[in-house]
Amino acid sequence: MKKLSILLLIATAALVFAGCTGGGDGTTPTPDGTTPLPAVTIEVDKSVTIGDLDYVKKGNHKVTVTFAQPVTANVGLIVLPCGGDFSKSSGIALPDVILAADADRKVFTGYYNFGCDADYCSTSACCEQQIMLVRGDCNWCLTGDVASVIVDSKGPEFDLEIRFVNCCFDCDPDFESSVYIEWRTVKEAAGCDPCAAVGYCCDDACTEVADWTVKMGDPCKPCVYEGNGCPIAGKSDCDCLLWAESGDPARPYTITFDVKDAVGNKTTATIKITISDAGVVKITDVCSTEYSSDNTLVLGTWYKIQVTGGCTPTGEACDGATTDECFAGCQP
Repeated sequence: MKKLSILLLIATAALVFAGCTGGGDGTTPTPDGTTPLPAVTIEVDKSVTIGDLDYVKKGNHKVTVTFAQPVTANVGLIVLPCGGDFSKSSGIALPDVILAADADRKVFTGYYNFGCDADYCSTSACCEQQIMLVRGDCNWCLTGDVASVIVDSKGPEFDLEIRFVNCCFDCDPDFESSVYIEWRTVKEAAGCDPCAAVGYCCDDACTEVADWTVKMGDPCKPCVYEGNGCPIAGKSDCDCLLWAESGDPARPYTITFDVKDAVGNKTTATIKITISDAGVVKITDVCSTEYSSDNTLVLGTWYKIQVTGGCTPTGEACDGATTDECFAGCQP
């Protein structure tokens, strides 16, 4: 849990409308007879600080308000609709949340479902919500204490390239024949220069790409590979994708890529293949003009897998060169 910066409202009109002032020393009565609340912090559970801004995943989060001294008044929250666009590219009678106090009445907690799908809300997947503290001993008037968070409601964007390579287990009769898979995020290259420093097709429009996981092989005991950030690149071991037994039907496999952003939104890509008893790999659920008519993959050849369409596939701009030629000498 990260503490959010407290912004003191100085809009006089708002305070006059509310009928009471913001936090103070907790002892001096105001003209209307209420006592100012002591110093306070507002915290939203599972918020992530990037730069000077605090982000939360869209959805229900615990909000904790902590006072420096005990307070006798009930306190609540008013949360404004999600507004603005922070992506890289009237009077209210009742609070949205009435907070529950601890025994000492210094810590108050409650839950709010951040994000908004109503017509009056921002359509951005990276909008801001302000949290305003109100008190119940003056008809839920504003205290002047405000915190804000950026609500990230969309997962990362990425496109992949994959290739399958035969393992050399036929050199040793003690091993089963198998293939391994290599994967990497598509490089956003200028022309046919894949080593140009223009980044990978791997990003998050609001926060940043965080943990990613690749799973494959036996569903009961899968091979799992993990990483963090971009590029998303790696290679499996040779005991994960085995050929079918001699004379048996082709063996099916599911390869899953789960990619999360900093606040936990997830984008998933699933690739399904079969491997025959002769080591022939076919892809069964991804549409691409690169594959042969029967979806057989050429071992050792890179194939593009569009997941979110975040960038133009590099091979398209290579003047007739194959994707593998375009990437020659620039392996992640």
